[in-house]
Amino acid sequence: MSAVQSMAATEKQPPVAAGADAGTDHDARRLLLTFMIGAEHMAIDVVHVSEVLSRLPTTRMPHADPMAPALTNVRGSVVPVIDLRHRLGLPPSREEPGKLLVLALTIEGESLRIAVEADDVDRIIELPAEAVEAVPTLGLGLPRQYVEGVIRNDGEPLFLVQPNTLFDPSAACRRPDSL
Repeated sequence: MSAVQSMAATEKQPPVAAGADAGTDHDARRLLLTFMIGAEHMAIDVVHVSEVLSRLPTTRMPHADPMAPALTNVRGSVVPVIDLRHRLGLPPSREEPGKLLVLALTIEGESLRIAVEADDVDRIIELPAEAVEAVPTLGLGLPRQYVEGVIRNDGEPLFLVQPNTLFDPSAACRRPDSL
């Protein structure tokens, strides 16, 4: 089992940074899961990640929104599969994504469990909260409302996704504003 799978399988609460006391501020450091969608390096807070799975069989739904075109069975529960390529305006891939990130989110008071297609899952990184830079005004190439910030990690920019807007079902049919 990889470090990503181990972390996702054992931690459901926000993790405490190494050496930190349980009573300290959890916002001082952030743990992020890094993953790939096409050539884009992305990250999401591990508090949203339930587990990382190898590709599971999916059932395409006729007339479904292109953001959530299929369903899958995750441990006996039917879960919508989110196509981030479509949501972010990225070109479709010729290959099947290799991983599913199973996320547990609360959006506008509603609990959601979703599976997000990812081409690859890299690792978990820990960094200071101030390492997250503001979203650039120009040149982002992704819809700004879905990106919380940009992180420089080993020279590569990582886009920290904003799950409350990126996975909001009420915005599924709207076309995103991009730069």
